[in-house]
Amino acid sequence: MDTYAAYLIYLAGVLLCWIVFAGEHYHWRRLHGDWFLQSRNLGVGPDSKALKTLNLFAYGTYKDYTSKPSDYLELTPAQKKKLQHLTIVTLATQSKCLSYSELQKELDIKNVRDLEDLIIEAVYADIIQGKLDQKNSNLEIDCAIGRDIRPEDVNIIVNCLQEWSSACDGVLSCVETQIHRANNEKNKNVQRKTDIEQEIVNIKKTLKTQLQERNEVNDEVMATDSREATASGEKGKKSYKGKGIRSSSKFWLKS
Repeated sequence: MDTYAAYLIYLAGVLLCWIVFAGEHYHWRRLHGDWFLQSRNLGVGPDSKALKTLNLFAYGTYKDYTSKPSDYLELTPAQKKKLQHLTIVTLATQSKCLSYSELQKELDIKNVRDLEDLIIEAVYADIIQGKLDQKNSNLEIDCAIGRDIRPEDVNIIVNCLQEWSSACDGVLSCVETQIHRANNEKNKNVQRKTDIEQEIVNIKKTLKTQLQERNEVNDEVMATDSREATASGEKGKKSYKGKGIRSSSKFWLKS
């Protein structure tokens, strides 16, 4: 190994330790594109721990570290806590309700109070959003940050997204069918309402016409009765006058 390659490996280790220690940095996948991290020299000798440690923070969990710590660089307490936070994120992708017992096992924490403090720190760091259910000893997750994706997991994610897209297309088709059906029902109801309103208008017109015709008939009947009554009255008067005259003449003859 020449001096230049050794220097690059040294820089890679320093850079890795600085990035892992950085408090607000939680994604490292882009570093895998750097040629010195992919060099053959990082795959052999003590320096391979640097790349393994990078992969641990990118994809792994705290349980991976505690199961075989000799494979990785020695972590500081702050780096261990960061890895525990990332482990909570990984668990949050598997379930939205995490029990204290499961978290204690995965994070290697014996004390419930220490576990709750770790969760509260993760919430304040915007790593996760959720609430503690102390009564039932659960952590209810609302959402969490994303983690780096392993190259072999890309196809799984693509298939998952395709299934999700197909399910969305099915739901969209169903919604469009329901919308079309609802619009048809609406149009039918509007047409039915229009027909009923028109029928009401026609009935009103018919009733009005019938009422007018009935009033006209009543007026004609009343006029006819009035004329007949007038005629009968005049005839009665004439008859009465004739009788009076004859009676009067008869009276004068007797005298």
